[in-house]
Amino acid sequence: LVVASSSCSIRTMAPVIDRTSSDGSSYHDYFASSDFFKVDHPGGVLSITLAWYANADLDLYVFKEVHSLTEPQDLVAKSETANATAGTEAVSVSLAAGTYLVFVNVDTSSSFSSSVTYDLKSGGQFLCNSL
Repeated sequence: LVVASSSCSIRTMAPVIDRTSSDGSSYHDYFASSDFFKVDHPGGVLSITLAWYANADLDLYVFKEVHSLTEPQDLVAKSETANATAGTEAVSVSLAAGTYLVFVNVDTSSSFSSSVTYDLKSGGQFLCNSL
C-alpha cells in the first residue's frame, strides 16, 4: 500500500449524470464518476474505509487484479449502503497475498453534488495510488 502524503490525503472527483448513447440507452461514465486504486496486499485481512463530505452516494468495491466489472466472481468485497448525504462505506475481507483493484464509484442514479471530496483508508493510512 502507498501511504498518504499531504498531497493525496483528500481526493476530489466531479461526477457526471449517466449519459445517453445514440441508440437511446443510458450508460454510467466510469471515468468521470469513479476512481480506481491498485493495492498490493501482503495477505490476511484487508480493511478499507471510504468517507466522503458531500451530497452523494458513494460505493466501495474490491476486485481481483485480473477482472471484469461485470463478472460477479471477480468481486471480492463491496459496500453499497444507500447514503443521500456525507457518509461512509467500509469493507473487511480475508484475502490471499496479491494485487487488488479498489473501485470508488458515485451512484449517479441518485442526486449528487458537482464535486465530491472523499478519503480512502486502509489500516488507518490513506490510499493514494489511484490508477
